[in-house]
Amino acid sequence: MIFLSSIAVYGQEVRFRDDTISIQVLKKGEQNFKKLDYTSMESFQQYRPFGRNRLPMARSGNIGLPVHSYRINYQDWDVNANLGGYQAYLMSKDSMKFYQASRPITFMNYANGSSSEQLFEIMHTQNLGEGLNVSLNYRRIVSEGFFQNQLTSHTQFNATFYVKSRDQRFLSKAYYFINNLKSQENGGVEVFDNTEDNSILLRVNLNTAQNKSRSTGFGVENSYDLIVDSNQVFLNISHEIGFNRSYRIFKDQFEDNSFHSNFFIDTTRTADSSYAEVFSNQLMLNFFNKELNVGFRNEQYHHFQNFLLNRNFQSNYLVFHSKGEVFNRQIEAYLEKGVSGFHEDELDFSSRIELTKWNKINFSLAALVRNKQADLFIQSQRTNHHFFDRDFETSNQSALLFHVLADHLNLTTTFGVETYENYIFYNSQIEPTQLASRFSVLSADVKHKLHFFRYLNFNNSIRYQSIEEKEFIPLPSLYSFHSFYFDKAVFGGALQLQFGLDYYYIGEYSGFAYSPSLTQFYLSETEEKLGGNGQLDFFINFRIEKAARVFIKMENILNEEFTPESMRIQNYSIPGRVLKVGFSWRMIN
Repeated sequence: MIFLSSIAVYGQEVRFRDDTISIQVLKKGEQNFKKLDYTSMESFQQYRPFGRNRLPMARSGNIGLPVHSYRINYQDWDVNANLGGYQAYLMSKDSMKFYQASRPITFMNYANGSSSEQLFEIMHTQNLGEGLNVSLNYRRIVSEGFFQNQLTSHTQFNATFYVKSRDQRFLSKAYYFINNLKSQENGGVEVFDNTEDNSILLRVNLNTAQNKSRSTGFGVENSYDLIVDSNQVFLNISHEIGFNRSYRIFKDQFEDNSFHSNFFIDTTRTADSSYAEVFSNQLMLNFFNKELNVGFRNEQYHHFQNFLLNRNFQSNYLVFHSKGEVFNRQIEAYLEKGVSGFHEDELDFSSRIELTKWNKINFSLAALVRNKQADLFIQSQRTNHHFFDRDFETSNQSALLFHVLADHLNLTTTFGVETYENYIFYNSQIEPTQLASRFSVLSADVKHKLHFFRYLNFNNSIRYQSIEEKEFIPLPSLYSFHSFYFDKAVFGGALQLQFGLDYYYIGEYSGFAYSPSLTQFYLSETEEKLGGNGQLDFFINFRIEKAARVFIKMENILNEEFTPESMRIQNYSIPGRVLKVGFSWRMIN
């Protein structure tokens, strides 16, 4: 009551107007800055740092624990493949953002839930001069979990640097990131006892296991316009170097259990350590305002595991990128081909063409062909729990995607036909296996936003996929996210108020089990089905001017606490009714 009454009084005063503040962001793959809408409350209550179009992910419990997508994805491995189910949390080269800000500005986000579940993030950016900007971003994730040995403690940081000369001919971008991820691994609940009131007392499969991971990287890209005529850059040259190192150590005291096999490399205690690193060096020639780009990239790799696997190798690539107009149609194509080394047989090709526009509806067609070599740690392991060698052919994928975009209807639809060959997965013995047969996937993605009766909104994201080889890729055919909420400015516009319901639906599927020793998901031996149900959340969002946003959310209000029906990964139950509170604060320096 005090909070709402103070807002009403505040709304009657002359309020500070910050219309002069502008902040723009440049993301990976984009050439132009876009305005950052830091006041938006759309999906503000979705605090987890992962998810695509707010569609559900298969979670193993609280925030910070392993997750995987319900979508069948193109197989492409980098040095972070060693971190398996924790990859969704990583700051990486692809997530780096560069900013331009009219004034120094700081954003702080915080979310809190049961069992000490906390997420804290702070980002600061400022221009140090004309065309020069730096940004710093820190994130902390902590959760005790509702079962034994589920403690997570993740610390992450990144910094970016952007500078452009006054004559606009020289551009430099740089980034640095570090991810420290620490998790206790309980192997899932051994036996669910619905009569037990305290979930922390339920037996788990592992009592002493833990994973400690670290992923670090940096990169610098410099470019210069060599030949400029009027407003067109005929020739630009760019050079980029990058380094990424991923490290993981898995510890587990041997106990009398059959959860995983032991090879007794270390007869007293397991301390399996693995790391992979890559140093890349790329030179590009860019023509006609960067509409035609050709270049060469060299990558140097080092993989190490328990002093038993120690290998250096390299790969060389040719890179081509082009975009422009042909017969008044926008066309874009990208080609990356391995020419020598470990990834010699790799191919990455994608193209997109805009089709005829009809009745304010845009149509486009995209084609993809990817042949990818499995990461070395997917093929070879030298640990206390896994000891194998595989010789895999490239995993091949191709797709034809038809996009429909109707801005006036707030509707986006994609229909896809995908083909997979030599697909790699982990079988029920937690061994990597290559599927000999070729299979297809038919898919449809629909994203729609509906606004009606002035203050009501109904947002929907739906994914349907028909997978031929469901025995080996046990994912749901249908999953979706729906948000229905009321949105209105009150107290003279000083307070923006939202309240409503979020609903996640996951169709029935066989699902994966999880291996802590590999941090990978594998085929489960049980015939018990997962999914076939949903999760309903109630939320209230506030926005006070442009300075602060607050959410209060009750998750999973229909389900009892930790029932087997709530499992999304075998033996891992997600929380039932849990209260979440969070806020975002903007500070102008």
